[in-house]
Amino acid sequence: MKRLLLPLTAILLIALGLIWGCQKSSGGKAAKPNTEKQENKATAPATSPTVSRQLDNQIRLTVVLPKKTFSLGESIPIKLVIKNLSSKIAQISYSSSQHYDFHIIDLNKKPVWSWSRGRVFAQTFEELQMLPNASTVFRSTWKQQDDDGNPVKPGYYWLIAGWKKLPTAEKVKIKLKIVSNQEGKK
Repeated sequence: MKRLLLPLTAILLIALGLIWGCQKSSGGKAAKPNTEKQENKATAPATSPTVSRQLDNQIRLTVVLPKKTFSLGESIPIKLVIKNLSSKIAQISYSSSQHYDFHIIDLNKKPVWSWSRGRVFAQTFEELQMLPNASTVFRSTWKQQDDDGNPVKPGYYWLIAGWKKLPTAEKVKIKLKIVSNQEGKK
């Protein structure tokens, strides 16, 4: 019985680490990627600013914001879409339970905010398959605060969306503007 206790404890700790590593900051719900099969529909309305980067003939990364300019203090929804463009199954490998990240930097490249800061991710190897023409969507919200919880100032910022796949992480970035409440009313 004692011989089984150690392996069972290890399995339980690994499972808890996976669950904990996938926690969202709001509400404690598991941050599972939304897997959406896209059938001839755009990843965002035509008015939404998007930036795409095609990695090869198979995968495209797209970061989507609802608009380019935000009022000071306004929550900013962020979306990263990973799409398999091919008619073949894509094999995706990860070295941890963290599959993506979002960063905000200022125009001087100084880090402002990171989605992953303060989160714990299980160090585990994962091999996933993405079906042909399928998309995986990762979402978050930036509350216009730095990593210490301080409100940011009006100005231009870069949003960098990162996909943490192996063998190398891939990034795509988009510029956004934050305006003071007085400037936004003009």
